[in-house]
Amino acid sequence: MDENVNKDKQKQQLKKYGFYVLLAVIFAGTMWMIFRSPASGKEKEKEGTGFNTEIPDPK
Repeated sequence: MDENVNKDKQKQQLKKYGFYVLLAVIFAGTMWMIFRSPASGKEKEKEGTGFNTEIPDPK
C-alpha cells in the first residue's frame, strides 16, 4: 500500500512540474511575440501611410 501511495505522490509531483514547464514555455513564447523585431520591410512600408501631413490645418 505504501508503494502505491508513493507512486501516486510521484505522479502528482511530475504533473506539477510538467504544468510549470508548460506555463514557462507559454510565457516565453508570449514575450518573444511581444518583443521580437518587426518584419524586415513590412513595418517600414506602413510607416508613412496613415496621416497626410501635406494637408494644411483649417482656420
